[in-house]
Amino acid sequence: MANKIQIKRSVANGIVTNLSPGELAFTQSGNTLHIGLPDGTGTIRIGGRQVPGTLTNNQALVANSIGGIDKVITANLVPSKLFANNRFGAAGEVLASDAEGDLYWVDPGTITAQPAGQNTWVQFNSSNVLAASAGFTFDDVANNLFVANSLILGGSTPLVINSSTSWENANNAQYLGGFAANNYLKLQDSATLTGNLTFTGQDMNIDTGRLDISSNVTVTGARLINAASSDLKINDADISGNLTVSGTVTTINTVSITIRDNLVEFASDNSTTDLVDSGWFSPAGGGGNIWYSGVARIASKSTSDNPHFKLFGTASNPNTNPTIDPAARTGTLEAYLAPYGAGGAFVVDRDSIEIKANTSVKVDITANTLTVESIIMSKPLPVVSGGTGRNSIAPDAILVGNTTGGFDELLLGVDGTILQSNGTALVYSTLDGGLF
Repeated sequence: MANKIQIKRSVANGIVTNLSPGELAFTQSGNTLHIGLPDGTGTIRIGGRQVPGTLTNNQALVANSIGGIDKVITANLVPSKLFANNRFGAAGEVLASDAEGDLYWVDPGTITAQPAGQNTWVQFNSSNVLAASAGFTFDDVANNLFVANSLILGGSTPLVINSSTSWENANNAQYLGGFAANNYLKLQDSATLTGNLTFTGQDMNIDTGRLDISSNVTVTGARLINAASSDLKINDADISGNLTVSGTVTTINTVSITIRDNLVEFASDNSTTDLVDSGWFSPAGGGGNIWYSGVARIASKSTSDNPHFKLFGTASNPNTNPTIDPAARTGTLEAYLAPYGAGGAFVVDRDSIEIKANTSVKVDITANTLTVESIIMSKPLPVVSGGTGRNSIAPDAILVGNTTGGFDELLLGVDGTILQSNGTALVYSTLDGGLF
């Protein structure tokens, strides 16, 4: 009889490893065929699909019909020369692109600084390299010069600002606005203080902008800091009184959190209608998908004396609805169980599981599948009860169902034979591919 032989194969795994010597494997990720080396040291590709002009995993470079390759991506390219516009570049030349995107070698002095227009990047030449930067811009209409980083004056050259108004963010400036910097500081936007700040006034109001303080703050006025329309950021805070947060979302971005309260209250507004599920959950994800796992009290299934808790998993964010997704899957809880109720019929601890029926508790077991470590019986379990009806079986033998509803013992075949069907029974015999 004919037999179908299939080699090892994969739909998505593009890396083929762990092949036995002479073993074949085909992967649809790249459509390549591989074989294990005879000495068992690895695998090599021996065939597969090739697409001219395209380079993918486990593929070779093959030019297309016009002698070109669409794209080549390298992790580390170290060229010794670059050939463009039918020649190699000369000393001091740079690569430029024309309107069609073709590259050519050109003298940097012949290239116009880009981008051109009202605000132009300042073009400079350093070590024979043409460069321009958006952080160094001159506006020829407003007559302004913008420097994104620092402006450094060498030696003792003074910086003179001949203007009726001036704003500076400076730590060591001697004068600002005509007054000593330690007496007067006019803030129009953000301020960064690196020393100690002592505030003894009535109010500290931050209406717009930001106030960043990286050191100590002492407030001794009659009122607290009011930052109603701004962000208040504090490195370390020790609050001895009550903390009330009345916003929409509270985010705690720490490595760990410690709560001294021995019982934590959830869903405090659920005390009148009992329509909201309450609990906690944790998001997880992979491959672009996010799922949520947690424990919640299910309001619709709970009563005053019998709360219903569910260990759940769902792809719907529990925070977007007042109740958990009804289609959420039930999770698995790994724990030991202590006896409950009269009689203690069911006990699970670290050593054993006991199910005992007594005069107070009746034990019924109904299951499609029952898995146990061992069952010791005084006589064989009959076939009608899920047993074999036999006390023993020969080594390496196979139990085969017979016409009477029992089992026959099929002994191990001789060396080289294969278990197969002859049309009427299972037998050990040699493998015959058949005739055309």
